[in-house]
Amino acid sequence: MSITKAYKFSADSSALRMLTNINQALSAERNSRAGLQRVLDILDHDYGVLRSAVVVVDPNSNRLRVEASCGIDGKGRRAEWNTGEGITGQVADTGKPVVLTQISQEPTFLNRTGPRDQGSRSETSFISVPIPGAKKPIGTLNIDLNFEKSRNYDYDLQVLRIVASMLGQALRLKDASEAIVSTLNGVTAIERQKLVQENTSLKAELKERYDFSNIVGTSGPMRKVYEQIAQVATSNTTVLVRGESGTGKELIANALHYNSPRAKQSLLKVSCAALPDSLIEAELFGHEKGAFTGATARKKGRFELADGGTLFLDEIGDIN
Repeated sequence: MSITKAYKFSADSSALRMLTNINQALSAERNSRAGLQRVLDILDHDYGVLRSAVVVVDPNSNRLRVEASCGIDGKGRRAEWNTGEGITGQVADTGKPVVLTQISQEPTFLNRTGPRDQGSRSETSFISVPIPGAKKPIGTLNIDLNFEKSRNYDYDLQVLRIVASMLGQALRLKDASEAIVSTLNGVTAIERQKLVQENTSLKAELKERYDFSNIVGTSGPMRKVYEQIAQVATSNTTVLVRGESGTGKELIANALHYNSPRAKQSLLKVSCAALPDSLIEAELFGHEKGAFTGATARKKGRFELADGGTLFLDEIGDIN
C-alpha cells in the first residue's frame, strides 16, 4: 500500500469514527442546543477545529444568529447576520459552501464572531457549509482550521457537509417534536385522558413482552437465569449482566426493569462503547452552567434522569 493510500485510509477511518460519535451525540441528547454543542466539542477534539459555530435562521426576524459555538468568546457568541450578509449570510442564502484557505486574503470577511488569535497560528482557514432544511438552508456550520498548504480542503469540505446534513436532520426533528408538543397542549381533556390510557396500556404491554417467562430457553442454566432475575428484580441493587454479543443481555435488562417496583419509571439505555472518553463523565453525571466552555445551561446526567427507574449501561466494559 502506498503512503498516500495509507494516509487516506487512516483519515477515512478517523472521520468515520468521528461521524459515528456525532450521530450518537445527536441521538442521545434531548436538548437540541446541548446536542449541537456536543457536536462542536467532538469536532474540536477529533478533527482539530480551532473554533466553530452553528448559525441558524431565526424564524421571527429572518436574521442569522449563533445557536452554539466552541472557541468563541464574548459578543461573538451573540453575533448576527442579515440574509446575504458576509460569507455566512451568502452561504445561508445560496446554499453553496465557501472555503477560504487563508482568511487574511479575503477582504470581504467580516470577523463577526470576533478576531482570530495573532502570532504563529494567526493564518487561519475558514469553511462555511449550509445546513439543509426541507426546502432551503436553515443555517450554516462555520469552522476555523489551521492553514496548511498541503491540506486537502476538498476532503474537509466533504466531511463537514456530512456533519451539516446530520445537524439539519436533528434540527428538523426538533421542530417537528415542538409542533407535536404544541398540538398535544391544545387537546381536550377527553383526548388527554385517552392518551393517558393508551400510555398505561403500552406500559402494560411492555411489561408483558419483557416478562422473563417469555424468554426462550428451558435448559438448566437458563432456569438458573430466571431464578436470578426473579431474585434481584425486587431489590434496589446493581446487576452485572455478562455474556457474548447477541446472547440477550439487553433482553435480561428489560426483564429486570419491567418486573421490578421501578417498572412505572423510565428505563434509560446508554451505549458506553459509542461515547468518546471526553464525553462520558458529562453524559453520565451531567454538568452545571459554566462548568466549561460552552456549558450555557445546567444538564442533568443519565444517573439523575434515571432516578427512581433503571439505568442500563450497555458495553460498560469498553470504558477506559
